[in-house]
Amino acid sequence: KVSAKLCPALWLTPLAGPGTVLAECAEGALAMEVPVGKGRVLLIGTYLGENNRDSAELERFATALVSGAGVEAPASVLDPLPDKRNFVQLIAGRSDAKRVLFVFFPRETRCDTATLRLAPSYMENGALRDAVSGNMMEVSNGRVKVKNTDLAFSLLVEA
Repeated sequence: KVSAKLCPALWLTPLAGPGTVLAECAEGALAMEVPVGKGRVLLIGTYLGENNRDSAELERFATALVSGAGVEAPASVLDPLPDKRNFVQLIAGRSDAKRVLFVFFPRETRCDTATLRLAPSYMENGALRDAVSGNMMEVSNGRVKVKNTDLAFSLLVEA
């Protein structure tokens, strides 16, 4: 079951009605899953980004929603696991025809490396270049170890 304690930011519209509450605050339900026909719809009654931007709770919540919908994330963090104070955040995308992966390291506590799992269909050629450090990295068994930089982020690009 997906559930979370999140902090609303703007446009708070607590939800009510039939469905499963997925996230709530003192004012009521912030996110609900509502059955519609043969599927389901996720309703979110606030903007969650700003107040939860550095929140491992929001990261866990979003990851659970995506995997619960049967979608395989392009990448996930195997180590270090997120905690209440910090976590490694991933943002996947494309630049021209190449796949890219931003790896944001926590600034509050020093995290020297992160071990990532890449989906089989993501960055298939097995070689990555960190555009920040210039280092080449090899993907082995769908895993790659990324070193932190002075900027606290890395940008992995298909080599």
